[in-house]
Amino acid sequence: MGMLRMILRSKEKTLNMLSTELRTIGKGTLNLNCKHGKHYYIEYSDGKQKGISKNKERVYQLARKEYLKKKINIISKELEVLNRCDYDIRHNSDCDISDETIKKYSMLDLTRIMYSDRERRWYNNRQSQNPYRAENLIYCTLEGVLMRSKSERFIGDFLESKQRSYMYEPKFTVNDKTIYPDFMVLRPDGEVVIWEHMGLMENPEYVNRMVSKILDYRKMGFVQHRNLICTYEEDLRNKEVLEEIYYRFLQ
Repeated sequence: MGMLRMILRSKEKTLNMLSTELRTIGKGTLNLNCKHGKHYYIEYSDGKQKGISKNKERVYQLARKEYLKKKINIISKELEVLNRCDYDIRHNSDCDISDETIKKYSMLDLTRIMYSDRERRWYNNRQSQNPYRAENLIYCTLEGVLMRSKSERFIGDFLESKQRSYMYEPKFTVNDKTIYPDFMVLRPDGEVVIWEHMGLMENPEYVNRMVSKILDYRKMGFVQHRNLICTYEEDLRNKEVLEEIYYRFLQ
């Protein structure tokens, strides 16, 4: 699901929530009358009217009802536009490679077609460079990269599904200090993003090591919400979280 679909779902959820609230308020509209220089709130319902200036709760309910109607109308119009855009994108996209094209390229090295020279160097250098307990590299991604955990393999498969070039546990040295990030990902614009997956947060010793590692990243210019991604086990159970990460940091 692309960013547009995420926006659509968010607005649809908001529209449903506001519509449900609107139905709970019931009938009646709020009007403001002025008599002898004083203002009075009037509720109109079923052709009848009554003064409700002293019933502040009802005044605010009806004012909220009027606001909700206007808000719902605005969101409904936004959804019409977004749905048209989504339809056009899905029905006019030229990103799908036809069977004829696949057959034409079948004898060639597709990585030389799909990736730039720099991306391809990353693509060919994805195996771990971390010498620590190499025997634990037992989980294999769809494209054959060996990793230490099922969670890291999940992230690797996700990056590969997006055709995003990455390195797994590369040797990264700055100011004579060497670190092995879980992932370094190359964005299309040439910028590099680090992705750390924090899978053992129930272990205090592990948490201390991760805090130290993040501080080292900051010294190297990698900061969360800009070019440093940190995920936890629960994030991997929600596809929308990964999609949001991709469109915020890796697109």
